[in-house]
Amino acid sequence: MNRIYLFLIMGLVVGPYYSIAQCVQKISTGQASTYLLKNDQSIWFWGSNLIDNVYPNPTILRSGNYQNVIARDEVVFIQDVQGNLFAKGDNNYGSFGNGNTNTYTDFVALGNFAGLKSLTAGLYFGAMIKADGSLWAWGRNNSYQVGDGTTTPRLSPVRVGTDTDWKAIYSTTSGSLIAQKSSGVLWGWGSNSGNVLGSFGVIGNYLTQPTMINNSADWSTLACGASHVVAIKANHSLWSWGANGHWQLGRGTDNFAKWLPEQIGTDTDWKAIAAGYVTSYAIKNNGSLWGFGQNDVGQMGTATGLDVQVPTQIGTDTDWEQVHAGYDFAVAVKTNGSIYAWGGYNVAGQLGNGTLGDAGVTFYPNTFAVNVPGCPYFDNPSFALNEFIQAENPFTDSLHLRYAPLPQAEVWVYTNTGQRLGQYSLLPSGGTLQIPTESWPQGLYLLQVNSQGKTLGSLKVVKE
Repeated sequence: MNRIYLFLIMGLVVGPYYSIAQCVQKISTGQASTYLLKNDQSIWFWGSNLIDNVYPNPTILRSGNYQNVIARDEVVFIQDVQGNLFAKGDNNYGSFGNGNTNTYTDFVALGNFAGLKSLTAGLYFGAMIKADGSLWAWGRNNSYQVGDGTTTPRLSPVRVGTDTDWKAIYSTTSGSLIAQKSSGVLWGWGSNSGNVLGSFGVIGNYLTQPTMINNSADWSTLACGASHVVAIKANHSLWSWGANGHWQLGRGTDNFAKWLPEQIGTDTDWKAIAAGYVTSYAIKNNGSLWGFGQNDVGQMGTATGLDVQVPTQIGTDTDWEQVHAGYDFAVAVKTNGSIYAWGGYNVAGQLGNGTLGDAGVTFYPNTFAVNVPGCPYFDNPSFALNEFIQAENPFTDSLHLRYAPLPQAEVWVYTNTGQRLGQYSLLPSGGTLQIPTESWPQGLYLLQVNSQGKTLGSLKVVKE
């Protein structure tokens, strides 16, 4: 007899259905922190606070009246609904753009930028596009990040050129900037590390001023890592270029840097992307989540330690809506508004699960549900990565289950007419369970899994 193990799928969820619009407006990740803008205009975070402490549980940062948050590496910018911009974190080299390099223990006001079109933060530098379409940059300038043709650090924003048709701005950790004009064409400057700006750096391996790096005009969105880019075009195809030492370009042929954008596969059903330091993630229109790149500490949702060379599905769930990437961890949001995190050692609490990890000891390839007050929360740290519970199917004289850690969990067994045959406790540490079934008639049965008083899901199995 051939036997397979079926995975539990989300089924009988107790409580109201939440749309993502009821909680998550935007998420932005730093090197070891996550910032959340909720739909009530409050801002929350977990992980490193960029100054002197770590917060393993979601913590409110500002209540109400905010419209945007941009985090990257060691700095975070927030903007209120009136257009006032604030910054917090490491102000070395003038990364705030407020005229000095002072250290601040709380947010500092930077001025009013109502109608701000786009803002990006790199490692000690930043850039923005104002409401009038003009381009400005500031901070560290050792790799021509400011784009003014010099390597002089700029403590205050400097206008880059005179054009007023800029649309969006992106940056890599290594000091590259890529900007999109209203026409859709991409321009770049700064460090050409990994050939992320093309192979034609005019001074050594740099572009000193904005230079057109690709004449395609159908780019929809970009995501930048340390020295690589993943992008989606208007036809929902997936593309990449730049550094590729850990296969973060997802092409599978070799791991050499690529200066020309190339399509990844042939699919044209991609809707969301994210780039970590040397990782890449993407979500398809059907809600499935995919990853490629470095996997030494579980970034790809597995504990193999092997880099993932081509887009590979993470789990089997098909209700993912957003994905975001930090240095070595990722955060994703489902269509019901629930938030999950995985990857890395969790030293700064960046997984938001209330614990702190030890560097070099244990990493976390399985997802943890992040309990943000007011957001849907399903305390089920493993189901999203296909390791929640497995049942032998079909079965005969006994039913074998394998399950991941769950608090206060039980399996209830029902006949196909709704009669409950029994309930079985699960160890909170995870394990296996063998249920004697000699007295059960042949037919269809329903397994319902409960944890902490909530029904997490159900699974149908057949006795032969």
